[in-house]
Amino acid sequence: MDANDKPQNMTLTDSEIQSRLEHIIELYGDEARVMEIMRDPQNNFIHYDHDRILEDAERLFGNLQEIKKVILKFPPFASYDLQRVVREATLVYKDEEAVKKAIVQCPQFACRDHQRVVRDTIQVYGRQNSKAVKKAILRFPSFASLDHERVVREATEVYHDEQAVKKAIVQYLPFAGLDHQRVVRQNTQLLRLVGLGEHDAIGTILKNPRIAGCSVHRDVAYIDIFRQYGQGIPAADILHWYINSYTKSPYIPNSDKRPLRRMQPGDELPKAAIFFKRWAQKYRARH
Repeated sequence: MDANDKPQNMTLTDSEIQSRLEHIIELYGDEARVMEIMRDPQNNFIHYDHDRILEDAERLFGNLQEIKKVILKFPPFASYDLQRVVREATLVYKDEEAVKKAIVQCPQFACRDHQRVVRDTIQVYGRQNSKAVKKAILRFPSFASLDHERVVREATEVYHDEQAVKKAIVQYLPFAGLDHQRVVRQNTQLLRLVGLGEHDAIGTILKNPRIAGCSVHRDVAYIDIFRQYGQGIPAADILHWYINSYTKSPYIPNSDKRPLRRMQPGDELPKAAIFFKRWAQKYRARH
């Protein structure tokens, strides 16, 4: 039993329940959510000493309003011995502030067996990636809840390179949660517009996995730029430029993400178009 738990058989009179309920609503400022929590017969929320819980949490995390939101979102959080949780997690990750941030970002993170989580995750990605794994879990706490053996296995069925898949996941954590068949299909369809195919799409994604998280709208905006300024340049060279420069926006500045083909008088060129046009001119001069 954690420090804030109360015996489940503790009985309160109707007037005590009403008084506590009013005080809890006043503390958290969200009557509808508090009442929703109270309807769950399995919790002891009304028995908790919420004044002390919030005082201790504010002292530990320093952001009272954020902690209130966390508790309303995930009521079991109110029952945790948070000092112990932070202390034990810090022994594993060696970064107390990052641990606190991860707990607030993902309250379920507080109830993990972190030694086991880190051990099992390192077993999948390799001991050489142990530091990267710990950083990954702190930056993206829900990463700790994934079945990494399954994630790697299913992604490898699509990309056909297990080590590259593992490297891509550690490099870009959201990669682990993507629908990879859809990602490869989407990128293949787009690259075919410039004469490339699935093999090129897979290679592009594995070299820079962040590309997998880009929207179709953004990819099409890049195709507009390549068609406008890349005439005569081999598709493989254009692809190489894209892999190294994809972070530049393909949209018209100060617009609602309008692509190059929708330019109007007075519009500025997209940043990606400026850089690609300059690169294309130098490429032609060299060749």
